[in-house]
Amino acid sequence: MTNSAIGCGLQLGQIVAIVGAIALSPTCVQAQITPDTTLGSENSVVTPDVVINGTSSDRIDGGAIRGANLFHSFQEFNIDAGRGAYFSNPAGIENILSRVTGNNASNILGTLGVLGNANLFLMNPNGIIFGENSSLNVAGSFIATTANAIKFGEQGLFNTSSPNVPSSLLTVSPSAFLFNQINIGSIANKSTALAGLGLTVPVGESLLLVGGDIIADGGQIVAFGSVELAAVAGIGTVGLEHNGSNFSLSVPDDLPRADIFLTNAAGFIVSGGDGDLTIHTHNLDLLTGSSIGSSLLPSQGSTNTKAGNTLVDATGLVKLSEQSYIASRGLPGSIGDSGDIKIVAQSLNLVNASQVASATAGQGNGGSINIRVTDTISLLGRGSNGNASGIYSTVGSALFGLASNGSGGDINLQGRSLFLSDGALIVSSTIFAGNAGDIQLHDFDSIVIADNAGISAATFANAKGGSIDIETRSLSLLNGGLIFTSTLGQERGGNIRISTDLLSIANNGLIEADTYGQGNAGDLKIETNRLSLDSSRISASTSSNGNAGNLTVHASESVVLNGEIAGENEETGFPGGLFTQVNPNTGAGSGGDLTLKTPRLSISNGSKVQVATFGQGDAGELKIDAADIQIFNTLEPDFFTGIFAGILQDPRSQVLPRGDGGKVTVTTERLSIRDGGRVEASVFGEGNGGDIFINAKNFVEVVGTNENNAPSFLGADVAPPEVYTPASPEAITGNSGNLTLHTQQLSVRDGGRVSVSTYARGNARELRIQANDLVEVIGTANKLRSTISAGVERGAIGNGGDLTITTERMSVRDGARVSVQTDGTGSAGTLQIDAPGSLEIVGTSADGSRSELSAAVSSSSSGRGGNLKISTGQLRIEEQGLLTSQSQGQQNAGNIELQVQGTLQANNGEISTSASQASGGEISITAQDIRLHGDSDIQTNVASGTGGGGNITLSANSILAFDDSDILAFAQDGRGGNIALNTPVFFGENFQPAAVNSNPNTLDGNNRVDINATGAVAGVVDIPDVSFIQNSLTELPTNILNTETLVANSCVARSRNQAGSFLITGTGGLPSRPGEQAASTYSTGSVRSIPDTSSRTWQLGDPIVEPQGAYRLSNGQLILSRECS
Repeated sequence: MTNSAIGCGLQLGQIVAIVGAIALSPTCVQAQITPDTTLGSENSVVTPDVVINGTSSDRIDGGAIRGANLFHSFQEFNIDAGRGAYFSNPAGIENILSRVTGNNASNILGTLGVLGNANLFLMNPNGIIFGENSSLNVAGSFIATTANAIKFGEQGLFNTSSPNVPSSLLTVSPSAFLFNQINIGSIANKSTALAGLGLTVPVGESLLLVGGDIIADGGQIVAFGSVELAAVAGIGTVGLEHNGSNFSLSVPDDLPRADIFLTNAAGFIVSGGDGDLTIHTHNLDLLTGSSIGSSLLPSQGSTNTKAGNTLVDATGLVKLSEQSYIASRGLPGSIGDSGDIKIVAQSLNLVNASQVASATAGQGNGGSINIRVTDTISLLGRGSNGNASGIYSTVGSALFGLASNGSGGDINLQGRSLFLSDGALIVSSTIFAGNAGDIQLHDFDSIVIADNAGISAATFANAKGGSIDIETRSLSLLNGGLIFTSTLGQERGGNIRISTDLLSIANNGLIEADTYGQGNAGDLKIETNRLSLDSSRISASTSSNGNAGNLTVHASESVVLNGEIAGENEETGFPGGLFTQVNPNTGAGSGGDLTLKTPRLSISNGSKVQVATFGQGDAGELKIDAADIQIFNTLEPDFFTGIFAGILQDPRSQVLPRGDGGKVTVTTERLSIRDGGRVEASVFGEGNGGDIFINAKNFVEVVGTNENNAPSFLGADVAPPEVYTPASPEAITGNSGNLTLHTQQLSVRDGGRVSVSTYARGNARELRIQANDLVEVIGTANKLRSTISAGVERGAIGNGGDLTITTERMSVRDGARVSVQTDGTGSAGTLQIDAPGSLEIVGTSADGSRSELSAAVSSSSSGRGGNLKISTGQLRIEEQGLLTSQSQGQQNAGNIELQVQGTLQANNGEISTSASQASGGEISITAQDIRLHGDSDIQTNVASGTGGGGNITLSANSILAFDDSDILAFAQDGRGGNIALNTPVFFGENFQPAAVNSNPNTLDGNNRVDINATGAVAGVVDIPDVSFIQNSLTELPTNILNTETLVANSCVARSRNQAGSFLITGTGGLPSRPGEQAASTYSTGSVRSIPDTSSRTWQLGDPIVEPQGAYRLSNGQLILSRECS
């Protein structure tokens, strides 16, 4: 701010307070016009007290005429309040130029006018002050300046510092203002005259203020032509261009600039569409309701009219506070477009409900807003009227009037940083038929939207929504920060595109594209290196008949989703994460697709990635491509962590959704689901659940439970109760989707669950697992078993799905379970396993739950048990491991079919089918060898009813049963099942055929092998006759033979005296027992002794002499040796 003298020798710092108010003392105003003598014979002539337009005035004649220019020069130039001063306008004069050569500022407290159509220049380097009652009465343009001289091309100057008679060459139009001192006089306006009656110019004319600091305190200058202000703070030249009587300034970029202050509702407005508003300044302060801009008043304009454009060219800070405005407005009843607004500055601050706005409530389009700063744009706070600070492009906005049918203007912002806080807004909206403008934020290093501030593009009725396009290195939404597009009408909502290195959203932040009407919502696309959501969400949704938009996220490094969004209480909170969905209690709109691609995806603490329908439309499709996916830590029972798709019911809504769930495709290298996390496609309505397809190159793990004992889960279910228990589950009639999993290794541990099940009125579909290396299902957690299952749960009406597992190796251990089951009205599916390497079912849990492969029908079910079909290289069932098909209901148990290329090894394991009231399932086992140890049983059992026990067929090269292992086919009231052992070699330890009416309970724990087919009608037992082997077996001696006694240390010499001999060589020349060598047909004779002196042990290097046969000694002992030569 400069400190030139204004009136009575006071300095600007003494006159203007920090808010720019002007404190003038009327008693010290020099209320007089005094010509000087610098024009010689052409001096100005002042005639006082001439009544002009009803006002006592000073009439100014004389002056020096040069062509169309008339020059006046004064020692003092002041107009008292209530008086006027008018310049005469001789014929042919276009420009009247007046200068003040004294040392005091000019105080214009009354009316300044021209008696004609000439343009009026007032130049006073000391300053110019327009008082409260000042006004202009000119038909041409008015230029007030505190320059030192006015330049006329190359023809000369009209100078105040060296005043002289104007050159005869000054006949051309003025071309520039020269400033040759550092302390440049200021221009101040305190006029409070009614708009259009103060400092104003007619249509098509110009009002220019060119000086040092420019201050306006109260009152608005409303001009019907152009208004241009230039605040200069140093030595230099400001160019002056003109087109007829319309003047404009050219301010060099390197010219130092002063400041412009407006306070107490002061303003500069161009009205009617015939001129623009331009401001050149260092700092621009608009305080306490002040404003600049353009307007179209009621009844102004036509279809081709456009309100004036507004340009703020500032090298420093532009600051608006306390409900101040830079605005272009089309008021109700006007016709035409709003003007464009352009702001160029170092920084822009809008505080306390201050706004930059382009708006129309008439018949026309809104103008564009373009803001470019080198540093910061800061928007802060709301005012006492509830309005928010911000940047607005509105058509039909309630902020300025009634509705319109025009389109909104675009908003374009550029800068180093953008900060919105405390409810501040950037808004593009339209109410009726027009389109909302687009919002574009580009070339920022950082953008922060905090404390319920937001960026919004919204449309109503038949209008099309504007899009939001953001490019910045860093974008943060904090504490309720919002980016939002929506449509409430029949047209499509705007798109959102965000390109940033880092997108961070925390504490209830939201990015959303939504539709509340018949039109479709816009798409939402995010391109970033890193995306972090903490208790926040990004959503594309529909709340009506329009379709939700698509959500696409590409993050080159990572996506981290953490936390739920807290409400005022538990019922008003909602999950954080990424969503496309059909909202509750809405129309038939369909959900959009969600596509997520990133190397690393982390989802925790109640966050979700979800495509769903809560309404009457279909959910969209979900595609995730992430090398590493981690899902963990579900804290609350209402907000599970994970990846979800489905037909879902809001617990707070009584309306049952109707629509099909979306398909889920996950491509990854590693998928980890822990601590209650979930990947799920659920159905809670009338429709079919979406399919889940997971392709994990390395592994998938589903591990553990959360603190509320909810399991980590991967599956597709109908109405799973741990997610939500509906009031009327019987009303849910949807079928689950299919689950297909491809991976190298699948690990389900510590209570984790992989499932395709139905808990309501709907069918479970198929669960298909392909793991190239290993499937392991291990352990329990808080009595919750690790599980892979497909089934119909308690109370449900529907059929269970099939479960197919293809892997090289499979392990079920420590109480885990793999099953197909039905606990409701419906049949269980088939469990099929293909494990070419091996399959093991081993152990129990700490609470005694057995590891199992099972197909089961509960007592409350009316369905049939599922079948088990297993093909493997090696099958091991140990330590209470169980492979079973059971039916406790009225339908038959399923069958078990085993194909084992190698050995079936059971040690205290069980293979069984059982039925409480119906027929037991059949067991068919084909293996290379079958080995049963300990208390290992293969059995079929029917506890009651007339159903027959299932048949048991075992086919192997050998079947060996030891200890208390049994093979039983029992039916209490029906026919016992048939037992067939198709093998050339069978051995049963202590095996004795039991009576046909034996109680199977007595056959267990008797330390022998039993094979029995007891029933009301005994089944047929077919066992190969291997008695010739079993009867020849004798118990081996317990003492260990010394092998050194079998080999002689010398050769064998036959005795010379041979007696006759009688040899027994067994039956028909065969050895007496299988596997024994035939005895020599020659008598052995005696062995020659070797002298002790020559005896020594064999040493390294001695020749090795191998035995050549078995020889019997005279005492009957057999030795290995050779004959002596």
